[in-house]
Amino acid sequence: MQNRFSFQDWDTVELFHEYLDEMVDHFLQQNTTYDIIALASLMENNMDSTLGYLNTTLPLNVCARVTSSLIKTSGNDCVYYLEQAAVDPTEAATTCTNYDFTDPMSVMSFLNATWYGDSAYKSDLKTATGLTDEQYDALMNGAD
Repeated sequence: MQNRFSFQDWDTVELFHEYLDEMVDHFLQQNTTYDIIALASLMENNMDSTLGYLNTTLPLNVCARVTSSLIKTSGNDCVYYLEQAAVDPTEAATTCTNYDFTDPMSVMSFLNATWYGDSAYKSDLKTATGLTDEQYDALMNGAD
């Protein structure tokens, strides 16, 4: 939808969504059916899906971007954080060859493990990094 209609920001998306709602309501008040306004209802359904997707993923994206920016500013890297979780320095260096913590996508692979509360993300991360349960918990929970 963004590419098709060249939406520039969230306000434009909301305005377009409200317009579609108004258009559908207007036609329904005239005792017509959705068949007459098939394009509008199709676009409205697409907007609802888009809004749902954005509501689910946007906070994680923002968090990953802010976290990677803070990590870059601190001068730390993946190895530093894995060592804090009691991972052997050599093992941490080997594991971190695949992760650049100044890249939001790398940070997101770690955040996914806790963000959605889905054990599959946790399992995927542990498999990809070789972290034990204790190391995973130490990495995600930090120092108490």
